Amino acid sequence: MRRPANTIALITDYGLRDPYVGVVKGVIRGINPHVEIIDITHDVPKFNILIGALILKKTYRFFPKGTVFVGIIDPTVGSPRRPILIVSKNYYFIGPDNGLLIPASTDDCIELIIHLTNDAFFVKPVSVTFHGRDIFAPVAAYLSLGIDPRAFGQVLSINELVNIEVKEFYKVTEDGMLITKVLLVDDFGNVILPIEFSKFAKLLNVRYGSRVFIKVGCSGSPYEARVSRGFSEVCEGCLAVYEDSYGLAEIGVFMGNASELLGLGIGDKVCIGKV
Repeated sequence: MRRPANTIALITDYGLRDPYVGVVKGVIRGINPHVEIIDITHDVPKFNILIGALILKKTYRFFPKGTVFVGIIDPTVGSPRRPILIVSKNYYFIGPDNGLLIPASTDDCIELIIHLTNDAFFVKPVSVTFHGRDIFAPVAAYLSLGIDPRAFGQVLSINELVNIEVKEFYKVTEDGMLITKVLLVDDFGNVILPIEFSKFAKLLNVRYGSRVFIKVGCSGSPYEARVSRGFSEVCEGCLAVYEDSYGLAEIGVFMGNASELLGLGIGDKVCIGKV
């Protein structure tokens, strides 16, 4: 039997303006005042399950084994969608059955899936619209105290769950131009693309120091960027394409904001070619 978890990590689209995150933490601490709570992020783009799934998949392995991850990007809260607990080889994942938890938990090898039906562990009355507070938070807290996962509900099979794949998105034209779209824009304005940097470099036949052009929406005047190890290798205010901390291709501006400079947001199409 596993030892009780001593860390709960939260990822949500709640933001920090409203009291939702604080209330979720309050519920957890009310049940287990000794558990450590870590915020992965609360700024997942609203309702964007795919982005949340990608962030969770890219970050979970940096946490201590036994961490309980609570994922709350839940646009269909209150519908018949199921609240679930997934036990993987090294971690626990709690959240809605909408695909959010699948990429990370599958990556760590799923061992057990529980449909959270035992309301003895819920905050009552259970709100139709705040399962993060009333179901996910208390279950995570009780799990951190060492409660057996099977006590929380009924066993499910992986085939019963909603699946989602975090796929790279790109294609290459006959003339060697890469067509992709913006996956995420971070708080610095860096533009993250849904393609591994190593694959990006291979497809365009570029290396560090190579120059590329970037066309927003694949039309209009091109912007020039340099392929580099980091944005600090280019001049201040200049564009760079580099490998981010998760291995993805990223566009940044040294001491600037690439999203604002290029006018790019999440989902926008962008074309990149070798100069």
